[in-house]
Amino acid sequence: MGEPELDLSIEYPFIKVVQECIVKGNPVREPLGFKNAKKYIEKGIHSAVAKVQSLRKNLGKDALSADDVLAQDLDKLRSLKSKYMEMLRTEDRLLDICKKRILHLLEVQVHHKDSWEVNEAYHITRMDRLLLDHFLREGYFDTSRVFTKELELDDFSDMDIFTESKEIVVGLLAHKCEAAIQWCVTHKTKLGGMKSTMEMQLRIQEFVELVKLEKYKEAVDYAKKHFKKYMEDHPDIMKRVMTLLAVSTSFNEALKENYKDLLSETRWGSLAGMFMQESYRLHSLTSESLLSLTLQAGLASLRTTFCDDPATKKERCPTCSQLLGQLATMLPYSYHLHTSVVCRVTGEVMNENNPPMALPNGYVFSEKGLQMRMDKAKNTVMCPITGAVFPMSSVQKVYFC
Repeated sequence: MGEPELDLSIEYPFIKVVQECIVKGNPVREPLGFKNAKKYIEKGIHSAVAKVQSLRKNLGKDALSADDVLAQDLDKLRSLKSKYMEMLRTEDRLLDICKKRILHLLEVQVHHKDSWEVNEAYHITRMDRLLLDHFLREGYFDTSRVFTKELELDDFSDMDIFTESKEIVVGLLAHKCEAAIQWCVTHKTKLGGMKSTMEMQLRIQEFVELVKLEKYKEAVDYAKKHFKKYMEDHPDIMKRVMTLLAVSTSFNEALKENYKDLLSETRWGSLAGMFMQESYRLHSLTSESLLSLTLQAGLASLRTTFCDDPATKKERCPTCSQLLGQLATMLPYSYHLHTSVVCRVTGEVMNENNPPMALPNGYVFSEKGLQMRMDKAKNTVMCPITGAVFPMSSVQKVYFC
């Protein structure tokens, strides 16, 4: 079992995504968040107090009006209290989820670091979480729900976030921007802090669609309404987009070719991909599946130049396998300060307890590996590579400098 502390850099989003929901809010889990909820309550109380103070100044002038105002104020305070209690319950639920996630990591990290049983349970649960994350990113929501229910992973699942994102992606692929734009408006403050251009690209797409339909007046009105705020930071992009009005009516095909990227239908797919990346950033999630990142980290530590040569590939090497080998192709080679020699037959490291043995034809295998290919009756051994048979007396032990 590997040391759990080595995985904490990958586990960061596991805690951060819930923390962000608690502090800053999320329309799916917690619409307001702690900061906005505090402002909402303070604003409601301040409004109620202001009305009472106003009534005190005008005391006795209009008793009937005062009664009505107080009754309305009381109703608003009751509504505010109800909203406050609902927010508290939501915060408690999110805090409980955050606590369980932290305890899941700390149980093996601090309390049972040397316990084999706890270590094994931790790694099994962690693998289940990685698989669940991968299922959600790939859009297998029915599988994810069954998987979550069967393994009781409700507190470790971010399904609500992925479900919301998937619905918006489906809309974009259906050439509809409304849901995506509403998402940008909802998260306007945080997206602004991220320097995101997602909303601008969506607005551009809606403008382009109007131009395609030759609704030039509507396109101009749309640009006047939405493009003004982008002119200061993105003047070149805005100028190029507005030029479409002239290009679309031109008979110069070469000129239109220069704007192919804006007019192409493939832009919808690009917008969907861009939205998913912005959603990951917004929710502090990694841009790639955690399962993929973990596999890449492990494969990169094993990959050597021998993995690319069909003649030296080993059956038991993960990076030499057909499936994992495809994932390892783009990874860097591992850096080994100390070389470990692995037997082709057993897959075990050759060392002083399992020394390397050389056959007369030059091939080297471990002592255990040759014993598996040895004919004790004839005191001979067969080479696993060539099939040649040699007497055991011709086998020599190899020493590394």
